[in-house]
Amino acid sequence: MNKYNMLKNINSFIITLPVLWILTGLFTIHNGDKILVTLTLLSQLLTLITYKLEVLKRNFKNKYLLILAVLFAYSALGEIFHFETPIIFRAIATILVLTLFLPYDLISPKRISIYTLIGSIISLSFVSYNIFVLNIDRGSVDINPIPFSTYLCVLSALSLVCFFCTRDTKYKIICLLSVILSFIAVMLTETRGTILALIITLVLSATYFIIKRSENKKKSILLFIIISAFMVVISFPVLKERVYDNTAYEFSLIEKGNDGSSIGIRLNLWKAGILTIENSPFKGTGNNIHPAIKKLMDEGKIYKNNFYFTLIHFHNQYIDIAVKWGVQSLIILLLFLLVPLFTLNKEDDFTKISFYSLTSIFMIAGLTDPPLINKQLFILFLTLLAIVYGKNKIK
Repeated sequence: MNKYNMLKNINSFIITLPVLWILTGLFTIHNGDKILVTLTLLSQLLTLITYKLEVLKRNFKNKYLLILAVLFAYSALGEIFHFETPIIFRAIATILVLTLFLPYDLISPKRISIYTLIGSIISLSFVSYNIFVLNIDRGSVDINPIPFSTYLCVLSALSLVCFFCTRDTKYKIICLLSVILSFIAVMLTETRGTILALIITLVLSATYFIIKRSENKKKSILLFIIISAFMVVISFPVLKERVYDNTAYEFSLIEKGNDGSSIGIRLNLWKAGILTIENSPFKGTGNNIHPAIKKLMDEGKIYKNNFYFTLIHFHNQYIDIAVKWGVQSLIILLLFLLVPLFTLNKEDDFTKISFYSLTSIFMIAGLTDPPLINKQLFILFLTLLAIVYGKNKIK
């Protein structure tokens, strides 16, 4: 490799550092979002030096940036007029700057496959070290296991899309390894909602590619069965004990009138949320949800449990947003998630299935947790969607 190519590769690496950080250190490093701001500004500066304003002109063709601009304006109005919004201003500002100035052609499936592998290795090492070396219970780890496992689902789902969208055998192996490592890490977190989201998304993505893209369907189906069997075997203890046995046991407790289990608490939180929405469908409570919960407990409409007062959400993305910011905000959320999916008919498979997979992860995971209220997941989701949507618009 000559000196020019080496400098060019280093330059490209530095420009794409924010994407690498989003897929690796954003979750595992304290104040990872603040580090992302610094990396984004560095990337922006280097892009301007390298490409002048050409990248900015090309990126204006990316219609997904209109969604980001609207979210930014809404968040900015909240900052100016001091009203609560579900959007964190610094997060959406960082995403908008990054996706405006990022050369999308540098973010190829091959580069993403390498970055997701790095993220998978780091994440699995982190989870394994805490569980097997430090013997720390999943609920006592510094990182909230539910958002963290949702991030791992994204790594696994994105790696599978890259696996099907590259013909290079070396990168296929990298992608497959990333899928497996991140899948194992998700299982070790023992979060049932994200396990369900990941399995459904991986199966649907693989089915699509086998039907639509595979030149040898019999060979592809056989490979899919072998890999699936391997992943079931390595995750069987978690699937049996945590997913099946624990779930069956908790439902048996509910049938006996004991609502103190994890599922029982969630069901009562959902009930509390729905009752709160019925009482005030449009005004919303803002982030101060505890008075509404206390009132329902005092009225005997949900069972009493002081654990509720340690929670900051209803463990359901759709109920949580409707309670805090009104049903109109829920409608906006659903439009935000679903409308882009109907604009993908003419896009290539990488763009299309990346969109479907990421949206699937966040919508299914949203049944038991509000992933888009989490700052890191909000950054991860919107940045990746803006990048994969914008890639075809610069050709």
